[in-house]
Amino acid sequence: MVKTVDLDDLEQLIEPCIDDYFEVAKERKSMPRHERRLAQRNRIILTRKYFRRMELNAVLFQEMARTYYAKVQHKAADEYTVSDRLLSEILQRSTILRIDLTSANLRLTLYRWSGLYTKFQLIEPQELVQQYCQLTEAVLAFSRSQGRLPYENLRSAL
Repeated sequence: MVKTVDLDDLEQLIEPCIDDYFEVAKERKSMPRHERRLAQRNRIILTRKYFRRMELNAVLFQEMARTYYAKVQHKAADEYTVSDRLLSEILQRSTILRIDLTSANLRLTLYRWSGLYTKFQLIEPQELVQQYCQLTEAVLAFSRSQGRLPYENLRSAL
């Protein structure tokens, strides 16, 4: 089953807007150290939750594409239909996203365990969101090619 991912909330967690950043920075300076660390810990936990949901969806999409792709994998590349190309794209995007999300989750876990909550920085976390959006667009395009019902069901889940 597809997990819902609120990309707006995730983007706020990984990169709050500048105005919010300065306001939060003022609040953090006035907070006791323990409260700052607790707030950062909660932020990391919530970010990891979103990343795990994205990863579970990527696994689901990858398995779906792999099932369909098994039927067309023996075709020559010039014989591929639009749906076949979308399947190939879904497999590639989901594999890359899974690797990147696993790496990001590992870094967040290490930060959480080591107590280095103030060093919560990911390498281009916005790229993870962008990769996820591209993957879901490809999956929606493929489901649309399979008929209205699969598309509507998937669209409502995402």
